Amino acid sequence: MVAEQKVSHLPIVRTGVAGVVRMHGVSASTVWRAIRAGKLPVSRVGRRVLISAADAEQYFSGAASAAAGRTKVRAAKRRGK
Repeated sequence: MVAEQKVSHLPIVRTGVAGVVRMHGVSASTVWRAIRAGKLPVSRVGRRVLISAADAEQYFSGAASAAAGRTKVRAAKRRGK
């Protein structure tokens, strides 16, 4: 007989849209927009959409740094630089 083991220490490999929303603090529409644009790869199991946690991390960390760069450019333009 095999003893029941908890697997909560294992990392989440794939999650749904709601999981990405919770992990990265973005809106569901932002996640769906990235999916429709082909920027965030997904797997489908029936009607469920699954997103790799690593892909989501890569996309949203890159999106955050790109947004920060755009903000700096806009601020420089307002100052006339």
